[in-house]
Amino acid sequence: MKIEEEFQIPCPKCGGNQYRIPENADDDSLIECDKCGFTASLQDFREHGLELAEKTDFNPYRTKEPRFIDIPTEEKNRKIQANPACGHLICRCEMVTEEEIRQAVRAGATTLDEIKFRTRAGMGRCQGGFCTSRAIQIMAEERGVAPQKITLKGGQSYILARETKDSLAG
Repeated sequence: MKIEEEFQIPCPKCGGNQYRIPENADDDSLIECDKCGFTASLQDFREHGLELAEKTDFNPYRTKEPRFIDIPTEEKNRKIQANPACGHLICRCEMVTEEEIRQAVRAGATTLDEIKFRTRAGMGRCQGGFCTSRAIQIMAEERGVAPQKITLKGGQSYILARETKDSLAG
């Protein structure tokens, strides 16, 4: 699958280099920071003296691992023996395992929506009613942050305000 050309530009709001800009973009093209959600046009960046720098390590092709549910039973059993997280279902509706969510985080997913798009967790009949809390917990563990720091879409779109146990005890 061919992916749009990627460039690195520091975000004026958060300083991250998480912008993706189509190769054929013009000055009116809007681009959004994947990290904080800040949106601006290429012209806005140029007016502030920010230049585009092509990523030298960009790979235009992304290989996709087959979903755990789609692999043959013998291979599933072998993977579960090697790593029990491969057999632990997190999303029952879409049959997404704990290991698939962990792999998505290791591959760069930083928001719950990115997990949803990469694994389909939360896209089934219950719309994440059963798996969202567990997916947040796994993301927090993998990233080494508190669950309250996990966002839906980046920026300030926090899902949790505080730990539930603390609010019930007080």
